[in-house]
Amino acid sequence: MLLVSLAYAQDRPDICAPPHRIEWPTEHPVWSLCWAAADSSSGVDGSGLELRDVSYRGKRVLRRAGIPLIDVDYAPGGCGSFRDWSHALMTFEADNPIGLPGSHYAEPTHPPRTMCDHPGTDAGDFEGVAAEKTATQLVLTTQLQAGPYRYVQTWTFRMDGTIDARIGFTSIFDPCQDKAHNHHAYWRFEFDIGGDGKDTADEARFPATKGAVQWNRFRTETSRRNDPVNGGLWRVQSASAQRGYEIVSPPSNGVADSWGVADLWVLAFHPNELDDGGARQGPKGGIVHLDDYLTGESVDGAPLVLWTHAFDRHDGTRRCRFVGPTLRPVGKW
Repeated sequence: MLLVSLAYAQDRPDICAPPHRIEWPTEHPVWSLCWAAADSSSGVDGSGLELRDVSYRGKRVLRRAGIPLIDVDYAPGGCGSFRDWSHALMTFEADNPIGLPGSHYAEPTHPPRTMCDHPGTDAGDFEGVAAEKTATQLVLTTQLQAGPYRYVQTWTFRMDGTIDARIGFTSIFDPCQDKAHNHHAYWRFEFDIGGDGKDTADEARFPATKGAVQWNRFRTETSRRNDPVNGGLWRVQSASAQRGYEIVSPPSNGVADSWGVADLWVLAFHPNELDDGGARQGPKGGIVHLDDYLTGESVDGAPLVLWTHAFDRHDGTRRCRFVGPTLRPVGKW
C-alpha cells in the first residue's frame, strides 16, 4: 500500500487548497473531496471534472475518479468514428463566481444552465466548475467541448452516501449531428475503501425467478457487459473495514456493442494506467483499449480500479439525456 500511496502523491498537482477542496455541509461535513477542472485533469486527453481524495463521513471512498475516455461512433454513411478529448472547458451559465478571475469556480445561487437546457446554441460566460450546495445535496457541474460536441458532466453527492456520476451529450448545429451516432463515456474509479490496499470486487447475478441477488467474487482482472434487462450491479468492499460501495449501471446506460467493447473492467491498480494508452492522435484509433490491461493479475484483496461504460444514441436529435453509474454505500460507514 505504501507504493500505491507514494505513486499517487507524486503525480498529482496541488489541487487540495480552497476552492479546490470542498467540505459539505459546511457545518458537520459529511463529504470531503478535492476537484480538478478538466484543463488540469490527468490522462493524455484529460479526465473531465476529476475528483481526488473523496471521503464520506471521514472515511476514504476514492483516491481518484473521472472520465478519461469519450468517443463517438457513427452508423455507416455517417461521419466516421473517433476518439474525443476531455480537457477542453466550454462556457455555460453560472452566477456567483468565487475567487479571482480564472479560478474556474462558482457557487451558484440558481441551478447552472448548460447547452442541455438549450440544445444547439452556446450561452454564458462562466468556464469551470459550479458547486451547488443545498440542504440535501452537493452537485458539481462542468461543460466540456470537443469540436461541435458539448459534454455536460455532473457529480452529485447525497447525505446518505450516494454518488451519481453523469454525463449528457449534445452539440451545436452541425450537419453531422443529423446522422445516427452513439456517444460513449468511460468512468475510471480508483477505489480505496479500507486504506490497506486489500479491497475485493463482486458482481451480481440476477436469478431467473424473483429472489435475492447472488454475488460472485472476481478473482482476476476481467471485463463484463451489462445485462440487457437489469443493467449492471457490482460492489467493491474492504473485509478489514466491513464496508464498501455498490456500483449500479441501470439498463438506460445500454449494453456495449463491438465499438463500446464492455461495460465494466475490474483491474489491479497501476499508477501509469490513467487512460487506455490510445490517445485520440495515437496509432491505435478511437476505440477503447482497456482490454490491453487484462493480464490476469489478482484483484482479490488488492488496490482496485473499476472502469464503467455508458452510451447514448443520437438519431437526428440534439437531445441531452444524462447517463452514468450510481455509487451507493454498503456496510459500516
